[in-house]
Amino acid sequence: MSAAFRPCLHDPRTRQRGNTLLVVLVLLLVMTLLALASLRIGNLEERMTANLFDRGLAFQATEAALREGEALARSSSTPPAAGKCANGLCGKLQSVLSEQQITALFKETARTASPLDKNTLAVPKSDNVRYLVVHRGRAEAIHGCSSVLGASGGIKDPLCLVEAYQVEARYEATDRAAVTLRSVVHVPAPSSTSP
Repeated sequence: MSAAFRPCLHDPRTRQRGNTLLVVLVLLLVMTLLALASLRIGNLEERMTANLFDRGLAFQATEAALREGEALARSSSTPPAAGKCANGLCGKLQSVLSEQQITALFKETARTASPLDKNTLAVPKSDNVRYLVVHRGRAEAIHGCSSVLGASGGIKDPLCLVEAYQVEARYEATDRAAVTLRSVVHVPAPSSTSP
């Protein structure tokens, strides 16, 4: 071979160092990391949406149980005896209970809510949705109304005195978030002269 046809070792066209390959590999790595991050974010958003959906269903089921408890309070003609509980309805408690005592009372005496009609979605099981109605005593519907007396000497407004009931509904499941709702229901009291 003659010297004219031998490639020159110093010619830049013949000495490639693989810089292009290195740049392409780095770009490929960056794109892979971005794709993995977007998949992870998508998965997280999907789980958050599912949890929000489940919480909404649990809230609706608990609210239905709360309304059922309120209907029970309105339908009771006379308050239960003080300190006695039966079938989700308790008489006036002797003292103010701590949160632990309320939870214990709830576990012992709460009533399971009725199943929801047409339960076609992933609505919580009715066994996990319970309510408790507690008589809180007699109270004035409007502050000071018992001091307004009629001609006969009794309270002028027959709807002044009410029986107050506290209704608490809970959704409790081991694998999902718990939902607790409370309300107070006033039921007109039988005619009486003292609050």
